[in-house]
Amino acid sequence: CITIKRRFLALNMDRLQRINSSLLWRQRGVMDLLPLLFQINDETLPGFINKDVPVGISNYKPSKITIEAATRLNKRFKHSSRALARYDIYSLFLTGSSGTIAHAKDSDFDIWICHRPGLAPDALALLKEKADAISKWCASLNLEVHFFILDETRFQQKNTVSLDKESSGSALHLLLLEEFYRTSILVAGRM
Repeated sequence: CITIKRRFLALNMDRLQRINSSLLWRQRGVMDLLPLLFQINDETLPGFINKDVPVGISNYKPSKITIEAATRLNKRFKHSSRALARYDIYSLFLTGSSGTIAHAKDSDFDIWICHRPGLAPDALALLKEKADAISKWCASLNLEVHFFILDETRFQQKNTVSLDKESSGSALHLLLLEEFYRTSILVAGRM
């Protein structure tokens, strides 16, 4: 089991590095910063809405490179490494063509935000607002990023997941699962 986990993480890292190397220089920090933007809620960084937005990614600790990228983005950013009482986000996964050999420089990024079950509707609305603000920031760097907010347990139980027009809205559950298992790359969080 440990060997399989190690192999998975090594392959996953290689796939993330391949994607990162295909980005323009000013875009490269995005993949490092995305988990941090969902880990904390800092008014000096993109995606800040207010202090009530659900944050915290399970099993995530920002690297030195990530902290440096955040500091380059805004000199006023100061990282505080304190543990959270609760982690609202289980994982961030990159899915779709970005996770395959079909990935090209102009490919968009589809990122699933898998959150803990039971988030209140107002908390989910704030999380969506944060994701939309981060998408706009990415667009300012000429990166097209779409976020899909998913309750992991609802998706596993084959409940209909309402996505948006980018995912065709009416996509079948099994096709989404197939695409996820075939193309997903763990960006941060639980495997």
